[in-house]
Amino acid sequence: MITFEKRNKLININYGAGDVNRFKSLINIDKHRELSFFTEVSSGMVHQLNSKKYKIFDEYINNVNIIRFNLACVSEILHDENNNFENYLFDNDPALYYNAQSLLLAVRMFENMLDSLTESLSNAADN
Repeated sequence: MITFEKRNKLININYGAGDVNRFKSLINIDKHRELSFFTEVSSGMVHQLNSKKYKIFDEYINNVNIIRFNLACVSEILHDENNNFENYLFDNDPALYYNAQSLLLAVRMFENMLDSLTESLSNAADN
């Protein structure tokens, strides 16, 4: 049952199991669309980072930060409360599921490398 207020009156609506399933399906379709967008943009930018020679370091860092932002959105979309969407995606679009997971893994590895380099340079400067 969902309760909402309309013109200062509380209205209760009872939904059956079929209605709830249709509602969940609409949410999954919307999340699927969002995930497709963020994954596509991130894949293109990762490819660009791998193939383009950057003459301006700030441009490179800007693109890295855009990828990090997009993949934070990907992670948020994928990992909902009960992994409902992740399970839906695995069953209905495994290619997108694995693409998103591989992008997340690649960026985590890259962030780990940058953190390790930063720490190493900091330690070398202290010595």
